[in-house]
Amino acid sequence: MSPDRMRRLDFARPPAPRGIALAGRDAELAHLDAEFTAAARGEFRCVLVLGEPGVGKSRLAEEFLSRHGADAIGLRARGYPMGAAVAFGMWTEAFTALLHPLSDDDVAALCAGFVDPLAEILPRIASIRSNPAASSRHALLGGVAGLLTALVSRRPVIVVFDDVQLADPSSWEALRYVARSLVSAPILVLCVLRPGELLGSEAGASVVFELEQDGLCSRLELGPLPDPGLRQLATTVIGNPAPQELVSWVQDRSRGNALFAIGLLRALVDEQADLTAPRLRRLPEGLAEQVIRRTRGLEESTRSMLELLAVAGRPVGLVDLLAMSGRPLDDLEADLTALVRARTVVEEERERELSYAILHPLVRDAVYQDIGGARRRLLHRQAGRALAAAGRSAEAAVHLARSADVGDAEAIDALLLAVRHAEQREAYREALELLGELVEILPAGDERWRRVYEAVSWRAEWVVDHRADSHVPVGIAAMRAIDALFERAGEDVERRASVKFRLASFLAWGAGDLAEAEAMCRQAKALFAQAGDQHQALLVARELAWLRGLQGDFAGMAADAAAVVRAADAMGDRFVAMQGLHALGYAAVFRGRFAEAEPAIRRAVALAAEDGKSYRLTTALGMFAVMHSAVGRAPEALAVLDEAKAGNPDYRLTILVEQEVQTRWWAGNYRAAVALALEVIARSPQSTSRRRVVGLVCGALCAVETGEARDAERLLTRAHASLGGRDWSVFNQYADYAGAMLDRLDGRPDECRRGLRTVANELIEMDAGFWCAPVLADLVEVAVETDQAAVAERAASELTAMAEAVGTDVHAGLAATATAWARRAAGHRFEAAASARAGIELLSGTGCHGHLGRAHHLLGQVAQDRSETVASLQQAVRLFDEGGAAGRRALALEHLRTHGSAGRRAAAAALGPGSLSRREREVARLAATGLSARDIAERLVVSTRTVESHLSSAYGKLGVASKLDLVRRADELDL
Repeated sequence: MSPDRMRRLDFARPPAPRGIALAGRDAELAHLDAEFTAAARGEFRCVLVLGEPGVGKSRLAEEFLSRHGADAIGLRARGYPMGAAVAFGMWTEAFTALLHPLSDDDVAALCAGFVDPLAEILPRIASIRSNPAASSRHALLGGVAGLLTALVSRRPVIVVFDDVQLADPSSWEALRYVARSLVSAPILVLCVLRPGELLGSEAGASVVFELEQDGLCSRLELGPLPDPGLRQLATTVIGNPAPQELVSWVQDRSRGNALFAIGLLRALVDEQADLTAPRLRRLPEGLAEQVIRRTRGLEESTRSMLELLAVAGRPVGLVDLLAMSGRPLDDLEADLTALVRARTVVEEERERELSYAILHPLVRDAVYQDIGGARRRLLHRQAGRALAAAGRSAEAAVHLARSADVGDAEAIDALLLAVRHAEQREAYREALELLGELVEILPAGDERWRRVYEAVSWRAEWVVDHRADSHVPVGIAAMRAIDALFERAGEDVERRASVKFRLASFLAWGAGDLAEAEAMCRQAKALFAQAGDQHQALLVARELAWLRGLQGDFAGMAADAAAVVRAADAMGDRFVAMQGLHALGYAAVFRGRFAEAEPAIRRAVALAAEDGKSYRLTTALGMFAVMHSAVGRAPEALAVLDEAKAGNPDYRLTILVEQEVQTRWWAGNYRAAVALALEVIARSPQSTSRRRVVGLVCGALCAVETGEARDAERLLTRAHASLGGRDWSVFNQYADYAGAMLDRLDGRPDECRRGLRTVANELIEMDAGFWCAPVLADLVEVAVETDQAAVAERAASELTAMAEAVGTDVHAGLAATATAWARRAAGHRFEAAASARAGIELLSGTGCHGHLGRAHHLLGQVAQDRSETVASLQQAVRLFDEGGAAGRRALALEHLRTHGSAGRRAAAAALGPGSLSRREREVARLAATGLSARDIAERLVVSTRTVESHLSSAYGKLGVASKLDLVRRADELDL
């Protein structure tokens, strides 16, 4: 074939890999890229891609071939179990797929000189050759090499042989021949296979040995996917950032096997499982079949032992195994040895204690799923009894529960014992899991619910700390069952009060049913008072204060919380005082009464620190940080957040992340706030508790500022789903606020204005000054934008009154800026500029950079003096850039450019090197090397005056004062 025709000839590119995107294999792809680079320079290369089944060998090869589809010709083939009898089978498959789309003339031209031998192995060539002559084996080998030579004259060639251990000897021989005869050709061959399987192919082992000896072959071993790779894979499958709990669960069960991991993740998504506490009801059938096929040929007794280990679900000591099975050691030994030799079970010995476990969790799960229902129950009963005898109550209880019918006495007794032990350890999540098992098998109205009450600790702090937002349906069902039994039996009043109090917590903080929660609390308070338990009665009173706040009555919440604190102080009850102070500080902050909030929060922090209450200390510090940012002490707020994180490694289990979102939102660090809000979703991809919604809605507001509409929608959608249509604190209003601002981003300012007015009205009625001020500030701005001067004037007046009541520079600065907007809308530009300057003065030093930037931006639009205008707009651009307010920054730059050459230079300087034209950048780069204007002019064949003009413009855009400054800052300016 002529060179011209060869260049014109095109080949189909490899299709993009199907299914889930490749994850966690950057290092392996880099290895292959390096090998391809070497091949493309004119060096035959071969790579053995080794890995266990399902680890992703084939997927890696497909991805690599697809990525190089534009700069290489790709050939691919796969070995098959019966393919060893087909001579040159791998090469036949690879070349056939390549030649099939070509015309007869192109095929004949491409194979010129080798048509006869290639016709014997390539049907596509045989179809255009009537009677090909028989060819020697050497001719066939030469034909393969000749066709490859024709291909590499156009582009390098990548050959992928998958399951190459099944290749026929002739295909291996051809590979050896090609490596010898085309040693300087740009060819890369990937041989994909499982470790050790070349030992079964004498021809393959021989060829690989020779290639490695000659330095033409390397090995790339794919181990299990590490956590980062599994995280990336999980994120791709679930469509959201993957929480660590999910990554750990998948790693534990898949052992980094990509195929198994994908199957597990898809099954979790299909079952709509909680991805922060992943659990599958059933292993996917296709995945289970792949795994179970390996175990079906076992002897009956060996299979029984495997089933028992699967039911145990963990490594089992030899002593426990003897007890569970009821078989003597002599009887077990042969089965265990067979399972270990088959690499199905692993045996470990530590300090002379033997234990056994199924090697791979997916094998365990598949075997378990394959056991019949009746036998599975029998095995669980055996395991449960053995574990109970060994004193492992929680494990025994779960096994016995899995073997039980409704009302089963043995299982219920075991669960009650396990609940008691969990409560004693303050392991409340485990206790709730066990309660869930009880709810399944203990009928409503059964007298044994009284024993459940006795097993539970009724003074657990996790309830008072409002951490009861998981396992809510289980908790509510259990408490209702006990409550109904106690009401019917006329139980002791303190017991009835305790049950109602806990039920109220589940209802309020989990289900969001505030009306029923309040009713339960009032009953509990009356019962505790009747029993003379003042401590508990005060805790219920403090809970009622919270419920008033959750229903939007923050003034009532503050009053009730203050009464609780006074009563607790009178009693000397530090714990109740701490709880009451936190509620009081929360309500005061929400109302914008910071002078009342600060001493309450400070004292709550001190009591929590002195008494070692880490959860309450962390959340109190978080509230302190929010307050600091809202009153204009952003540096102190960040320091408090750092203190809270340092003092509690588990701070993410509190609401500190959500409090940090609020803090950074007030400070105008929108980019960081969005990242934190997305972390909330990442940690709980399926659902978010109500108390965390504040982080989502503030994050959505920040995403609007950064211009990330999709992130704002994701956060807002999750917030609405979590709220479930129920009113809860100010969170519904703030979700509506974020929705209104998203309307503005999407080009619907009138809808935004109406939405903001509605939200502001509701927040004013709730006396929520802290939350209302930003809404009014945005309402004024949008009202001016939509030519609604009267709306702007009213909102500015409301904000001014609110700022006077709050008494902080931040709120006064917001009010002054809002007044400036309203005066501008009324046509009073001079007065607007004065108010904008007042806003800047008040906001400067508060750390609220977003609002300060907005004040500067407004002054830049109404100031009379051009130098003041340009300086203010420059400041606005800088502040918006720091916080990530992309839309506001772009608008401020646009305004800058309208103010003559000084404004254009300032805008260009803000953009930095990216604003340079191609010629300006070229001149600046040469000047940065020290060349004079004349030298540059001679090199570029332009006039010296032209060079000086370009330099002057570049200096302005780069913000440099001289050539010396340019030289000094060359690296910084990317020159």
